[in-house]
Amino acid sequence: MSVILILALGLIGNFNMELSAQLIPSKDDYPSYQTHIAIVEFDKKLIKNAETRLLDIILNYSNSNVVNDIVTFHLAKIDLQCGNYKLAQASLDVFVQERNNSPFVAPAYLLSGYIELEQGNYLAAEKYFEKASNSANADKHRRDDFDFYNDIEHSALYWQSISMSHQGKYLDAVSYFERCYKDFSGGIYQAQSLYALGTIAEINNDYEKSIEYFTKIQDEFPYSSVVVVAMIRTANDALLLRNPQKALLHIYRAEQSVAHIQAQDSIGNKYMPQDYFENAAESIEYLKGEIYNQTANFDKTIAVLNNFATKYPNSKLKDYVYMALGLAYLNKAEFNTAKEYYTLVVNNEKADVKTRGLASLFAATCYKKLGNVGEAQNILSGLAVEPNYPYLSQVLLELGQIYYEKGDYDLARRTLERAEREADNAKTQIRITTLLGASYLELRQYSNAINVYKNVINIAEHSSDILIPNRQWYMNEARLKQGIALVLYQRSAEAIPLLLAYIAQNENNPQIDEAQFWLAEAYYHSDMFENAAETYDRIINNYVNSKRREEAYYGRGWSFFRQKKFKNSSAVFDKMLKEFPNSKFALEVLTRQGDGFYIVKQYGNAVECYRKAAQIGPKTEDGQYASYQLAHALYRQSKYEQSITALLNFVKNYPKSPFAPNSLYLIGWIRFQQGKYSEAVDNFHFLISTYPQSRLIPRAYFAIADCYYNQGNYEEAITGYKYVVEQFPSSDLAPEAMRSVQYALLALGREDEAIGIADQYIGDNPESPFIEEFSYKKAEMFYSGRKFNDAIAEFENFSKSFPNSEKNAEALYWMGKSYVSINDFDNAAKYFTNLSLKYAKSDYAALALLEYAILLKDNNLVDTSDAILRKIIERYPSHEVAPQAGFMRGVLAWGKGDTLRGIDIFREVADNYKETDFGDQSRYRIAMYHRMKGNVSEAIAEFEKIAEVYDNPSISAEARYRIGELYLRADSLSKAEENFVIIRDKFAGYEDWYSLGMLHLGEIYEKNDKKDEAREIYATILELRPEDEFGKTARTRLKRIK
Repeated sequence: MSVILILALGLIGNFNMELSAQLIPSKDDYPSYQTHIAIVEFDKKLIKNAETRLLDIILNYSNSNVVNDIVTFHLAKIDLQCGNYKLAQASLDVFVQERNNSPFVAPAYLLSGYIELEQGNYLAAEKYFEKASNSANADKHRRDDFDFYNDIEHSALYWQSISMSHQGKYLDAVSYFERCYKDFSGGIYQAQSLYALGTIAEINNDYEKSIEYFTKIQDEFPYSSVVVVAMIRTANDALLLRNPQKALLHIYRAEQSVAHIQAQDSIGNKYMPQDYFENAAESIEYLKGEIYNQTANFDKTIAVLNNFATKYPNSKLKDYVYMALGLAYLNKAEFNTAKEYYTLVVNNEKADVKTRGLASLFAATCYKKLGNVGEAQNILSGLAVEPNYPYLSQVLLELGQIYYEKGDYDLARRTLERAEREADNAKTQIRITTLLGASYLELRQYSNAINVYKNVINIAEHSSDILIPNRQWYMNEARLKQGIALVLYQRSAEAIPLLLAYIAQNENNPQIDEAQFWLAEAYYHSDMFENAAETYDRIINNYVNSKRREEAYYGRGWSFFRQKKFKNSSAVFDKMLKEFPNSKFALEVLTRQGDGFYIVKQYGNAVECYRKAAQIGPKTEDGQYASYQLAHALYRQSKYEQSITALLNFVKNYPKSPFAPNSLYLIGWIRFQQGKYSEAVDNFHFLISTYPQSRLIPRAYFAIADCYYNQGNYEEAITGYKYVVEQFPSSDLAPEAMRSVQYALLALGREDEAIGIADQYIGDNPESPFIEEFSYKKAEMFYSGRKFNDAIAEFENFSKSFPNSEKNAEALYWMGKSYVSINDFDNAAKYFTNLSLKYAKSDYAALALLEYAILLKDNNLVDTSDAILRKIIERYPSHEVAPQAGFMRGVLAWGKGDTLRGIDIFREVADNYKETDFGDQSRYRIAMYHRMKGNVSEAIAEFEKIAEVYDNPSISAEARYRIGELYLRADSLSKAEENFVIIRDKFAGYEDWYSLGMLHLGEIYEKNDKKDEAREIYATILELRPEDEFGKTARTRLKRIK
């Protein structure tokens, strides 16, 4: 009755190039290519710088008592300049042993560490740095030169951390880097330590943490040697978190800083010489392109990166630029151009393996989009067998997609099952699992499909929009398809809530008619025919172009048929045949129409329908049935001879039909009714001889005995009846046959013999018990379908049928809710009150009282409502509705004009239920009250408490904005700036508070003559919201400060 509709999952829009590939190395899990190269260059360059700095300090040390010690460092310097590392190291070791009380023991250990680190001996270096740190720490407390030894300890700790990092001891290194940053104010490696901490966070894929570290560099060390690269890293990591707004802000910041440094203007001269600065401009330009890719501004991506390719033809980022350009053109559906860029990367033998592998995958996608599926399949098949191919799960996914689209569902299944085992991230896994579920559906492996779609929902629910773009789409798709699979697997009752949830959340989805259709199917197969009929009708009337329209007519007709509303059923089937004269359901519909007419005893109409059906579908199952029913309808019209002719034709045409014995029996029965007993006996004997295994044989023998009885041939009748009892003792005719023997004996005057005949038989009429869960679910469905009167009746019936059920409290609650829905105040109040008294310890008692209070409030019984709300808080202070009850009391008091009492109640709720939504809302009401009254400090204090509730970002964003606004009104610019900066850094994407905060921040920068920062803010707003009032305001302000 149903055709499964599967949505194809294409590469574009679902498999964007991972941003972590923008700058990622081929062999390490560092978050970016830039970071990896920088760390290597950083170590090699800065070790030499550190050595030089240390030797300069020691060789210029002004203390005549250590002249001989200084000679040792002179010699070590000469050895190092000559490349004699072993000789330098040996002389320092001898020095430490012989001069263990020298003030230069710690520096000697430190220099030894540098020597070992420079040679790549990281474990030996770590040990020397540890000795240097310990020695310096001791010396700074027992010698006079605290600053000198504090600097040695700081340097040793930092380089010890670097040595540990090079051994992969990242977690151990974290605490040392943190000490370098926190414990050595003014230390030369504070900013570098933060940068290293950010890098380690990137290695651990904790990009929010890395951004926090990189932002600290910008805030606390704005002119340090790593501030520009920190801005770049922040932008890159923001892109990894799919936050292009934050990325754009930091890229603008980095761009302005680079411009100042290169111009060597008054601001640029404030910056220290920058580490990793050589390729900073390239990274900025490249990341701009990626930002535009992520905001779907593909034309800007192309413009920016084409300019990059011209400006930096030999850049190390060239392959990544080509990948980003390919993605832009791919999303613009310019597949040939996209393919050309991917091919450039594939053909570059110097490109790293991961990037080339990804380029090959995207090139295959381009071929597929261009219609050359064969070439795409060849490329993907080759990649699938490459040893250590880095994107194997994605390749198998795309191969599975191709097999699926070709209709080779079993090969798709096997490929996708392998892909599922290879998947290493949620984004790829959810795509694989969704397509695997579709393959199982096509293969009718419904149990597997159900489990797979459950897994899709689980992945989506435990992930985020950052990790899985379109996460809600996958969740909705899985709910719909799991619902379909459950219906097809004959678990329709389980499908109903899933499909209802899907429909409620996707009213404007183009698949909504499909969901409605399967919901109707689920209702139908759950014997909820009224719900089914209504849902089918919704498809017919609301979705006139639905491909399910014909099936909806068919299902609606059947729903009426099963309710024995045969006139309705026939009318629906008539409409269907008029609209779809060649319907695939025509034969079955005519047959069902015939059945409907037959049941309501309109035998003439039934004959007409059965005859048409028999003619349309000869030799079919429905045609066979219609031919048989035609004879029955003629019989019901008392057209016996026509009926017999039809029955004989049926047996002739369908001799092996299970209805053939019935036909011969009916012929005999017609003759019996006509009083033609001899002919009837012959007809019944013919049935017995022709179909000796038929279940009608006992009945045929019984009918023969009845013929003899009616002829007055009682002895033959007795013999016939006894034969039935003896040969078919388990037949339900046996007791009747025994009674008939009695009647025949009485007719012969043999009363004593008749009395002695047993007149007993056993009937087995088992009564099937109601299934408690199903009965309750049926009531629930009536409620969710807004059939409130039916819901009330079903819940009432449930409570009577299952008086000891644990669900009775819940049933009373929904009965009360149903009465509310039909505006029956008195009954609703009655049931809510009864529930709270009868089941006072149930969770539903508190819910019922809350509903009762709301009902009272809606009927303007404010004081009574307040009393009930107070009772909820007193009886159920820990229940989830308690904070709502308290909040409502505050609203009621406020509404009555008792403002102070309202504030007192809001404060009680805010203090007692701090981690709840209604607690936050109460706090917000208090804060806004103080704001209205002009109590600035009190308002700020209340808003501060809400602003820290980061798990409710919409209210915390507004609270933070209100704080900044209040400070701005009070002309406290620095405090206002602090709060608007928090909005900028933590609430990007929470409009309109983000844009309002940014505009105010720009305004503050203007007042403080920070024109660059103001331009950066306004440019970001203009980029994000060019057409609305925010963008227009930003444009005006940009013109103002140019």
